[in-house]
Amino acid sequence: MISFGQLHRFAKQFDANRSTAYSDEMYERLVNDALADAWNITDWPFHRVEHPILLEPEYNTGTVSATNGGTKVIASSSATWSTSWPKTARMRFTASASDYLMTNFRQSGGSWVGTLDKEYAGATGGSKDYNLSFPIYELPDDFGSMDQPETPNWYRMDQISYQRWMEYRIDGVWQGPLQKYAIIPGDGITKPKLYLYPAPSIQELLRFPYIRRFDNKFYHDDGIASISASGNALRGSATNWDTTDFSLVGMVVEFPQDQRAAWGVVESVNSATGITLSGTWGGKTLSSKNYVISDRLKWPDNARSFLEASVQMKVAESRHLIQELPYYQQRRAQEMIRAKRAQARFQESLRKKAADGPEWDYWRDPPIPRLIDTAG
Repeated sequence: MISFGQLHRFAKQFDANRSTAYSDEMYERLVNDALADAWNITDWPFHRVEHPILLEPEYNTGTVSATNGGTKVIASSSATWSTSWPKTARMRFTASASDYLMTNFRQSGGSWVGTLDKEYAGATGGSKDYNLSFPIYELPDDFGSMDQPETPNWYRMDQISYQRWMEYRIDGVWQGPLQKYAIIPGDGITKPKLYLYPAPSIQELLRFPYIRRFDNKFYHDDGIASISASGNALRGSATNWDTTDFSLVGMVVEFPQDQRAAWGVVESVNSATGITLSGTWGGKTLSSKNYVISDRLKWPDNARSFLEASVQMKVAESRHLIQELPYYQQRRAQEMIRAKRAQARFQESLRKKAADGPEWDYWRDPPIPRLIDTAG
C-alpha cells in the first residue's frame, strides 16, 4: 500500500538537510506535482479501466398527465417506467413539440412519476402523448479521458480528443446514421456526463476504456491520536476532524513512528475527535502519537521507488538543484521535462485544430443548449 502521507514524509526527509525547510503545504504541492507528472506522462495500464453503459431506446407507451406551472408528470397505468433507466431523460410532449429534461423516476400511489427540470408550459390535463429519450449518461467519478467508444458492430476509429463532438456510426455500415457525442467534465458535485446526439434508438451496450483522472491528494495530521490493538476506534486530541468532510472516508490512517507499518481505512467520522475504521487495527496499541490520514494511491506497491524518484526530482527541481540527483535521476528529470513540453505542444495543436476546423468546440458552444435545440 502506498499512501500520499508516505510520499509527503519522503519529500520532507529528502529535503531535510536544507537550512530553510518548506512548509507542509509546499511539500504537499510538490508531491502532487510529482504524482501528476508520473500519472499523465506514461500510459499506465492500471489507470485504464473499461466502463460499460447500457444505451436505452426511446419509450412512448401509454400517456401522461401534467399540470400547467407544475413540474410533476404522472404516467398512465399502461406505462411501465423503470428506475434502472439513466437518471436524466428528455421528455417531449407530442402535441406541443416542447422538450423538457426529466429526472427522479419513481412510483407513487401505484403510478410512475417523474420530475421536470422546469415548469410545464402546456395546458393542464391527462392522456397526453409523449416520447422519452435518453441522450445523457453519467460517467464514473474518476473519469479523466477516453478512447473512441465501440460496440460489437461499430467501426473502430481514431482516438478522440477530450471535450469535443466526434463522429461515430452504428449498424456496422458506413451508410448508417451519423451520430455525435460530447463529454462534459464533472464539477466536484455532479458527475461527468456523456451526451449522445441523436439519442439512442435501440438498446445496446456501449463499452469504452477510460483513463482515470488525477486529483490532488490530501492529508490530515492535526493533533495526536490513539488506537488499541485489534480495535477500530481512533481517538484524537485537538484533531479537528470534520464530520461533514466525507472525503476522509476511504482514506488510510497511519502512525509514522509505528515500526510495524500498520494502517487502517476510515469508515466514518463520528466527531472532531472520533473516527471508526472499516476493520480492526492490525498494529499494537498506540497512545497520543503523531498520525497521518491521507489518500491511498491507486498505484501498485512495486511503483514505490519510481514515485519516490519522481518526488525527489520535483523537490530538487524546486530548489534548482537537479544536478544533486544521481545521474540516472538527472536523465529521468530531463526526459520528464521534455515529455511535458511535448505534451503541451500536442495540447496546443488540438486547440488550434478546434479553432480552425468546422467541428463543434465545447469551450465556444456550451453543449446543453446545442443538444436541446438540434435534437429531433
